[in-house]
Amino acid sequence: MKVLTVVAGAFSLCVAGACLAADAGAAHPNAAQAAAEAATQAAKAAKQAADEVRQAASAATEAAQEADKVAQAPDKAAAGEAAKAADKAAGKINSAGSAANHAAALADKAAQAAQAAAGAAMQTAAAGGAPGAAASGTAAEENKSSVPLYTVKDGNKVDHNTLMGWKTWRALDCARCHGNEQQGLVGPSLVEGLKTLTKDQFHTTVMNGRPGTVMPSFKASKMMQQNWEGLYAYLKGRSDGKIKPGHLYPIDEAKK
Repeated sequence: MKVLTVVAGAFSLCVAGACLAADAGAAHPNAAQAAAEAATQAAKAAKQAADEVRQAASAATEAAQEADKVAQAPDKAAAGEAAKAADKAAGKINSAGSAANHAAALADKAAQAAQAAAGAAMQTAAAGGAPGAAASGTAAEENKSSVPLYTVKDGNKVDHNTLMGWKTWRALDCARCHGNEQQGLVGPSLVEGLKTLTKDQFHTTVMNGRPGTVMPSFKASKMMQQNWEGLYAYLKGRSDGKIKPGHLYPIDEAKK
């Protein structure tokens, strides 16, 4: 029973690691391959552990049957033969137990690899994109017209669009997960994330959320639908270090 418990625990850990890796791969396509490979290793180790459990269970059943024969043997000779058979079955249990423990160790190792891949994938997703995507997230490329993404003066006076984005940030209480200064709490740091997150990626995230994480969908929010571009502009300004944390004011109004 101890062998079965050890392997069952490793099997559960292995499957959990595989699922976590698969979820992380879905959260960011560029990390999917590494997560999938780790998940495959975990699945193989889990199957091997399950096979060894079945062998151990079969050997235990055989030993029980032989022990029963010993108890019911009509004479000493028959009892001796039955005892030998029981000892042989017990040896099978020990061998199966050792193999099962080995399979459990493999399952545990594969689960750890899967979890590590999942963590790396989630960090990549939280950062807003794969390495090399930074250029596509710059204000210059996303705003090829003469109209700038945002306008700021003195760090706390901004254009109307950006101001509405900041008001949306406050109204929807985004700071609860991302921090008052976008430094990251339960959710990732947006000061870092917006260095690479493109406008399209941002729109997809706020409208659809991130399945498997605490990031919800704001598709049903009329305020978000109307001001998501302004919110992106505000967060981009924070990420660029141009907009200061704290209260913002219209650019054409003096600070009160």
